[in-house]
Amino acid sequence: MRKSKTRTQGTIAKPSRSTAGSLLRDPALFARIVLGADLWQAQREILTALGKRSRVAVKACHASGKSYAIAIAVLWWLTAHRDGIVVTTAPTWLQVEKVIWGEIKSAVLRSLLYGKLKFPVPTQTELRLGPQNYAVGLSTDDSSRFQGFHSGHVLIVLDEAPGVRAEVYEAVEGIRAGGQVRVLALGNPTVTGGPFYGAFTANRASWRTFTINAFDTPNLQGLSLESLRLLPKGLSENESTFEYRPRPYLVTRRWVYEKLWEWGEDSPLWQSRVLGSFPEQSEDSLISLRWLEAARESIEPPPGKKLMVGIDVAGSDGGAETFAVVRQGGQIIAMEGWTLQDPLTEVNKFLYPFRNRIDEVNIDTIGVGLNFKPRLEALGYPCNGVNVGEASDDSDIYLGVKAQLYWRLRELFEAGEIHGLTDELAISQLSSIRWKSNLHGKIVIESKADLSKRGIKSPDRAEALMLAFADRTPGISRYYEELSEARAAREKDPSMPESEPDTELADVYEAERRRQQNGGDAPERTYGADPLPGYSNICQKCGQPINGTGTDIGAKRWHLECFGK
Repeated sequence: MRKSKTRTQGTIAKPSRSTAGSLLRDPALFARIVLGADLWQAQREILTALGKRSRVAVKACHASGKSYAIAIAVLWWLTAHRDGIVVTTAPTWLQVEKVIWGEIKSAVLRSLLYGKLKFPVPTQTELRLGPQNYAVGLSTDDSSRFQGFHSGHVLIVLDEAPGVRAEVYEAVEGIRAGGQVRVLALGNPTVTGGPFYGAFTANRASWRTFTINAFDTPNLQGLSLESLRLLPKGLSENESTFEYRPRPYLVTRRWVYEKLWEWGEDSPLWQSRVLGSFPEQSEDSLISLRWLEAARESIEPPPGKKLMVGIDVAGSDGGAETFAVVRQGGQIIAMEGWTLQDPLTEVNKFLYPFRNRIDEVNIDTIGVGLNFKPRLEALGYPCNGVNVGEASDDSDIYLGVKAQLYWRLRELFEAGEIHGLTDELAISQLSSIRWKSNLHGKIVIESKADLSKRGIKSPDRAEALMLAFADRTPGISRYYEELSEARAAREKDPSMPESEPDTELADVYEAERRRQQNGGDAPERTYGADPLPGYSNICQKCGQPINGTGTDIGAKRWHLECFGK
């Protein structure tokens, strides 16, 4: 009895050996003849290289058509190889499901309309032509998922490749150990390090590499960077210069013009997302673009955690922006900016939905912020004035409060404790700020005047983020707040274990009480196992010298921000 064909086996005709050989040699030809795809030059060159080289890496500007090239490559591989397997991945599941597989599904639909091949309809992230002839999408949270893909012909596609974890690249190398295996890695070159960066530097000899600059794309033909610089700021969207867009789905002249004014040519974002180059971020950059890219991913905010707000207040002159950031723990939950003479009404509208959950609003009180703070306070918001021009209470290390708070922000980004930062201009500002050590070894943050000399505007959004993550509550107050929060949590859930008691503060308070009772003499030793140390100018929490104002209890001292932590 003749076996019936399955649905997937019956929907696509297998090519002859000669046809398959032709398709294998020229995927760009496959795209044009079989899928009816109208590719531009860089897409054709990438696909042709994939037919000849085992590893292809593409660093590209924003909206260069690389995702569509991925879809073509997937369908070509499956058609050209009867035992062809394709594994697609990206740093997040959203990128795999919506971006990569969204393009694959669109390409399948176009092939049905064109009528040359009838692929089966893909599932969420799978297209199967036969038991050993399929494409799948995987997330990168578990590199063990990449084991076991062994066939005569395997294609591995890594989209947004700079963000793919190193262990995934290692797993890919394991797949490459046998059979004919091709690797296609694509992405915006945002990170100067890791395997993707290595494909263009130390390991370049074993990769066929491509760079897609926005000025090389079809919509920007005839428009050079030099001519773009000559265009005045604030041109209308209807300006004739922006009308030329033969391929409107690719990066446009208008977008590049806007980013030149928003980011500036020294910005790492301009270099990576417009020029398609790895950013020339110098060693004195305050915050690495790698850390900022990692901070894009959101997390679930800690339940019950109060909200912190940072507001950088600006006047209306020079296009400066008043900007506000709301965070819950390390998760940024809202950001908004205004270029108004008096933004108080709009700021209140923005903050009002959060007002019952706000713990603190930190406002820069230099300049117009000095008058803004009491007016916002009068509306019922708990405001702290932060003068970033004041001397730091840790003046041996930082030249001013600004340096101290920005360095704290740097440490949070480095530790991966900030999440949900998706604002491109904020990322550009943060990645552009530089720092140095002065002759006395103190940390100094680049001034706005020096930023302006490099063509970078006032970093209003960066300042607001810095203020949002500036904990200006005195340490002893924070200590009792945390005790109260822990007590409230145990009342809600009696099964929660009691935390280990920390008696150090209680011991010190008791010692001070006894000292005062004894008329100021040294207290008798009734606490702790070790003898009381002599008077010290070293902070008991962080171990750093205290040259400014500190908190003294008995023979011990703390920095103001360390006391009670």
